[in-house]
Amino acid sequence: MALSYTAGGSNRGLHLILKKGAVERTIWTQFPVQAGSHSLAVDTNTGDVPVGEWFLIAEIFERTGWQCVVRAFHFREIKVWTYYAFDVVQRSGPQSGPYMEKPADLGRLKLRRLTASGRMQGITTFQCVTTGDPENIHTPNTYCTGGNTPPIPLANNSSDWTYWDTILSHSSFNPYHRVEDSILGAHMFYLRNPLPAPCGCSRSGIEVHGGGPLPNIMRDYGCSESDAMSVAMRDYQPMYITHGCIRLFNADARLLAQSYWAPFHDDVGCFFLIHVPY
Repeated sequence: MALSYTAGGSNRGLHLILKKGAVERTIWTQFPVQAGSHSLAVDTNTGDVPVGEWFLIAEIFERTGWQCVVRAFHFREIKVWTYYAFDVVQRSGPQSGPYMEKPADLGRLKLRRLTASGRMQGITTFQCVTTGDPENIHTPNTYCTGGNTPPIPLANNSSDWTYWDTILSHSSFNPYHRVEDSILGAHMFYLRNPLPAPCGCSRSGIEVHGGGPLPNIMRDYGCSESDAMSVAMRDYQPMYITHGCIRLFNADARLLAQSYWAPFHDDVGCFFLIHVPY
């Protein structure tokens, strides 16, 4: 950004602050600055600030002893955006349980975001399920991993995340309440048309979601259909196998939607990328 300012006196400095509601982040500071009128270009990293609309505040402050006194400020509304990535760093274990309905252990999905340096920096890690049901493989959504989430490697085994630059995301879908429909939780990210993996595995889309299986399948797993919705909508619901998607705990899917994804996402250029190992 370009910043022009006029500072009078000594012990003056500059702050750039992002503010939204009660949240306030100082993203750049320069102290001291020369007195008089000056212009400079500022290139700074917004850190882990979620995408969305923020007020950018520029402050001239005076340092007096241990205190900083704001002498002048200016603000404008801006939109912060970035690339996020779902990075499955560990797949979940094989089918297990009395009905072979759960993975033997949970995998790990790391949320990353693109920094100003061009690096995909890890922010937080969630437990996930990438184990699928081999009896529910559908054509043409075929994949060679026995119903598991298909592999989506990094391009050329490098850190080139542009391999998925056409993948967009939705969030905050309401759960379906009819027993014949799937229960995918209140927040779901739909990653459209990932490119086929080198092994030939492909799908029309991959969803990152919470929830549980179809109510009639829940019945086969020992849960009554009348209880299927309440069980699937718990914050930390039973983690059943999927049909090739990636399942999260509902509480974690909600955190992703509310903290890292703006409700006005159509107005903010945010893209989700994905990496799934073999």
